[in-house]
Parts: sequence; C-alpha cells; structure tokens
Amino acid sequence: MVISFCYLIILLLIVKTFSLTAKGRLIECSTLLGTQRSPISSAQKDELRALVMDLSRKQRGTPQQKLVTRTWSVLCGTEKETNFFLNRGWVEGDTARTIKQSILAEDGGFIENIIPFVNGNGFLSVEGEVISTTGTFPPRVNFKFTKAFLKLWFLPVLTLPPFGEGWFETMYVDDEIRVDVNSRDDIFVYIDEERFEKKKSGFRLPWE
Repeated sequence: MVISFCYLIILLLIVKTFSLTAKGRLIECSTLLGTQRSPISSAQKDELRALVMDLSRKQRGTPQQKLVTRTWSVLCGTEKETNFFLNRGWVEGDTARTIKQSILAEDGGFIENIIPFVNGNGFLSVEGEVISTTGTFPPRVNFKFTKAFLKLWFLPVLTLPPFGEGWFETMYVDDEIRVDVNSRDDIFVYIDEERFEKKKSGFRLPWE
C-alpha cells in the first residue's frame, strides 16, 4: 500500500514537471521577447509558435472560455502595431507587461486594450465589443473595435475613428496565463499579474 502510494506521488511529480516545463519555457521566452527593443524575427516567432502548440496540446478538447474573462497583462505579442511602441521605448516600464487587455468573453461582451506611454505621457486605448464566441476547441472570440482614444502629454484626449475587427482563438488558458492566435496570424501571450505573483511567492506542494 505504501509502495503504491509512493509510485502515485512519483507519477504526479513527473506529470507536473512536464506540464511546468512547457508552460515555464513559454513564459521565459515570452518575457524575453516582451522586453527586447528590436523587432521580433521570423525565427523567434517560429520558436514562440512551437512553444504555443506544445502547450496547447495539453488543453486540446477542454476549452475554458470562462477563464478568458478578466484583465490581462501582455507578456509578449508579435503584432507590429504593438511592437512599434515597445521597440521605441515609448511604453511605460519598457516592457510589454504594462500593456493591458480587459475582456468580457461572452456574446455582447466587451474588449479594451490600453498602452500606457512612458513617464505618464499619455496612453492609447482601443475599445470594442465581443460579437460572438464559440465553445469548441480552440474557443474563438469575434470582436469589433468601436472607439479609440489617444492622450499625449498635457493635450486633451483625442477621439480617433474606430478601426479593426477580427477574431482570436485561445490556444491555452489557466488561472495565470492565456495564449492567443488571432485572425492576422499574430500570437499574444498574456499573464494575470496578481495570480502569477501570488503563486510564485507562495509555497505549494509539487503536485498542486
């Protein structure tokens, strides 16, 4: 009985180790990409995509759409528009993690992306609506942007014409990270700052 229990514990440790390896490698890669000043190369995007596909296999067939609804921080993204600000050092904190996305991932929900500029010199905010969602794997969110705002230095907030619509598919999501591929073939890796830092600072048994 004791031996069987020990084998079970060892098996749980092995399974958890492999799971953390895929997730940990993706977080490590995404963190580095989210702080570099140079554009993401094709080779880096291919490496990121391979890590995403590796992790997504662990969740295939078990969509967790409800976990998408929250405020996320961007770890990294391959979208040129977002990296335009990052590569020039215009983003607060000089890292993608200060870029936020808030989303209510259900039909009739909302989506908001905000990029804060360095030294409190303003922000770019884009707001939109969630048109529809699907529950199959990977779960898809169809959205349309309806508002955009730009704030620069002491100037008044400018209202910009709404632009853009499309979809994203969540390849992996849990309480800490979310990984999307969108209609433009861009990859985004998000992190829930509060939950991630709380887990990282707390003690957990290896199989928890």
